[in-house]
Amino acid sequence: MVNEYKVNCVGPLLCVQAMCPLLEKAANDLNSEPVGCSRAAVINISTKVASIDDNTMGGLYPYRSSKCALNMVSKNMSLELGPKGILIAILHPGWVSTDMGSERAPTSPEESVSGMMSVMDQLGEKDQCTFRDFKNIIIPW
Repeated sequence: MVNEYKVNCVGPLLCVQAMCPLLEKAANDLNSEPVGCSRAAVINISTKVASIDDNTMGGLYPYRSSKCALNMVSKNMSLELGPKGILIAILHPGWVSTDMGSERAPTSPEESVSGMMSVMDQLGEKDQCTFRDFKNIIIPW
């Protein structure tokens, strides 16, 4: 379980902390641009199974809880970095047909990435710390 936290929560947090000076510089240099991915953004990849509201089957303790922790880290980041013009958002890529998702997963990697790119193109200040999927559907916390 500790390894899941290191990979899914601690790693992303440390990466953002290391990149903070560059994110702040980008946000300042592009302050005439609206808040969004073209200015300065952190997009954390989470999962719908981290939704407390949507958890109807239990299980997957390490994965669920580590991604839920990532969502809380994202919320903290949005409160600290949002006022500096840095967008923080959380995306669920879908159940993707990969080694992790298995061949039963209904979403191809291409569809997931294409969808997430489309969502990121649409994100703005009003979307600060929203949790949504690759089809741009809001996921309840």
